[in-house]
Amino acid sequence: MISRHLFECIVAVAVKLLLIFVGDFFQLPPVANLDYHDSGEFCFQSPQFSVFEHTVVLKQYHRTNDQQLFNVITYVFAGKLSADTEAFVNDLKRPLPPSR
Repeated sequence: MISRHLFECIVAVAVKLLLIFVGDFFQLPPVANLDYHDSGEFCFQSPQFSVFEHTVVLKQYHRTNDQQLFNVITYVFAGKLSADTEAFVNDLKRPLPPSR
């Protein structure tokens, strides 16, 4: 994930180029680097992000056929925890094996 600061630098330099940005905003956030005046904000927080006319959101998930697990992961990523989601996660608890 690129930061807002890096995104704005790229856009400023590459004004007449075709740019394709690919990313997953549910992954780790950008890391702040105050030496370069980079606060670590997401690139979509830049006003220049709205200049891009075409955005694609992928909605089909290919890594699991377990719909309940998929729903729980989606809710957890979005920060929307229901009682059902919490119960599902709690049901996954098990004791750790003894340490060696």
